[in-house]
Amino acid sequence: GTGESLADAAAYAARVGAAAVTKAGAQESYPTAAEAEALGAGAL
Repeated sequence: GTGESLADAAAYAARVGAAAVTKAGAQESYPTAAEAEALGAGAL
């Protein structure tokens, strides 16, 4: 891990999950780290 708090880790997981359900497929639908961070910034 990166040493983030539980709340930060849960928020990151929620962003990844939200992005993953917008594309078809399983593993290929996972966002990159940059895409997940952009979701947190409201950029996507």
